[in-house]
Amino acid sequence: MRRVLNDGDLVLRPLVARDAGELFMLADAHRKALGRFMTWLDRTKAVADVSFYILNLDGFWKSGLTYGIFRQDTLMGTVGFHNADHRNDKAEIGYWLAPPYQGRGYATRAVGLAVDAAFQFTSIHRLEAKICPTNASSIKLIERLAFQREGLERQGLKFHTGYRDHYVYSLLRHERESS
Repeated sequence: MRRVLNDGDLVLRPLVARDAGELFMLADAHRKALGRFMTWLDRTKAVADVSFYILNLDGFWKSGLTYGIFRQDTLMGTVGFHNADHRNDKAEIGYWLAPPYQGRGYATRAVGLAVDAAFQFTSIHRLEAKICPTNASSIKLIERLAFQREGLERQGLKFHTGYRDHYVYSLLRHERESS
């Protein structure tokens, strides 16, 4: 899974230490818009926080794998896998795109590419996505990729303002293969 993935002009590349500064600046510049849905942004105060995160990514089945989403060498956001459960062949997918790049289909392409790679290069059987009910764009994206809504996890995400509900979506290997 630690390979570069391509879809025409869109490139997914596993994050490396040298990406920390650029990734922090991108997230920090759009902190208010992104922070509505991303719990980790509250705890990300400096480049060192991003560096620590990247250096602790040690693989799909361990602490996770995150790709930078690039177009013409411009970092636009990330897509990655975390909370993997190797015993049950499942993991959670998360993604974000900075506001200037939203609404152009890049996120759908990037998430689709990452999902395909997970099913192609790992033994994953089930991918999950957890989405705030007010994040209409993310809900449309994940449903476009054939993920099924399973229900609402009450107060399952911790933000600095308190706990929030989120929808739980899943996609099974055979569902992706048949779509």
